[in-house]
Amino acid sequence: MRRVIGALIVCAVAGCDQTSANADGELKFVVAAFRHGVRAPLADFAAHANEHSGQPWPPTPQDWGARDWGELTTRGGMIVSHLGEYYGTHYTAIWPAGMKAYLWADVDPRTKDTALALQAGMARQPRVDVTVEFRDGGTDPLYHPFKSACGVPAAGELTRIAQALDRDDASLVAKYQPELGEIESTLACVAPPPQGATCSPLSGVADVATAWQPGQDRKSSPIDWKGRFSYASSASEAFVLEYANNMQAAWGRDAKLGEMLRLHELYFDRTEREPYLAKVNGSALLREISDQLNRQAGGATRGLCPRGNASAQFVGLVGHDTNLASLNALLGIGWKLDDVPGMGTGMSGFAANDALPAGALVFELYRRGRTYSVRIEYVSFTPAQMKDGGSGQPFRIPTTCNGVTPCDIPLETFNKRVADALGADNPFVTGCTADGKQVCLLRD
Repeated sequence: MRRVIGALIVCAVAGCDQTSANADGELKFVVAAFRHGVRAPLADFAAHANEHSGQPWPPTPQDWGARDWGELTTRGGMIVSHLGEYYGTHYTAIWPAGMKAYLWADVDPRTKDTALALQAGMARQPRVDVTVEFRDGGTDPLYHPFKSACGVPAAGELTRIAQALDRDDASLVAKYQPELGEIESTLACVAPPPQGATCSPLSGVADVATAWQPGQDRKSSPIDWKGRFSYASSASEAFVLEYANNMQAAWGRDAKLGEMLRLHELYFDRTEREPYLAKVNGSALLREISDQLNRQAGGATRGLCPRGNASAQFVGLVGHDTNLASLNALLGIGWKLDDVPGMGTGMSGFAANDALPAGALVFELYRRGRTYSVRIEYVSFTPAQMKDGGSGQPFRIPTTCNGVTPCDIPLETFNKRVADALGADNPFVTGCTADGKQVCLLRD
């Protein structure tokens, strides 16, 4: 397995930390959109994981070192804590007088635990003051606007997307045959199944996409794409989580994890990064990030009540890989793991824009003379570093926007990109009540 992801090596080359603190201006503020740390598989996948596997998956969340399915593992918390320590050390080197940080987490146990682990790590630096908050129950519309009934998606748009998925199924199977073949080989479920197994080969599973319709209950997404690609997406992600959690990944088989993970990114491309779905699912978070930056630059805020105290220099919004995928699509930014010196050639197997556990899109606000600029980077440990418990320094990977790397643009340009992405009268953003709580502006 080291041969497969061993190429995701620890950053050991000089100068791999690519952020300049002062060379290009004065760093005034940071807002980071985090994915939660390493977790056990989600309950829905755990309940069906063995249906297409010739060998049992780890049967309980305790086998992962987690309290329950979908929750942060013990090792995942340790890794996040090391990341928090990095952020505290990195930014207090820029702000030697100290840093006030504010973390707003989604309501899931894995996101709250990630925020608390970040807080614990940051607090190891005595000049860091960290506050953690999250919504008291219910669904947070910042991370789940559709599930929170923010706005009403256009039924025609959703039907179009679902029909395109059904129409493209055969071509997708043909295009991704090497990756599907790799995952089927790893799952080792053949016809007839191995003795004692009741699995069915993944190649025999049909794909069906269903669009949400007005009047139906709201789940996590307005498009439900079930079948072969859904299972392959979850399974490939689970293999990488096993590896990062220092478990025996993929039953110890010499699997090409990076190649299989491209199925996960395909699934996200069609269900999270599809432009209309990204607008439905990501508008609230993008608006929040824009408000945070503009509040610090003395500009207008659209939502009227950005989370946290305005005195915070670092704001962390702790959510999910789905949230980062939406931001990726709405802003038209991207990052390539295999283009970073020191990461090793094996990262080339990983799809672009993958959001690794506890990775973050980091938006840094610089003042340069009388103007402000925004630099966007993706910051993460590699899976090999996670396997080692969070060793070394995380990588800071420049993002690309408008074909230019690094993405470092005037705040005015950033605001225009946000305005273009959100459009006029966007029904999927949030607003504020009189007591400052975030609510949907338009409800179903």
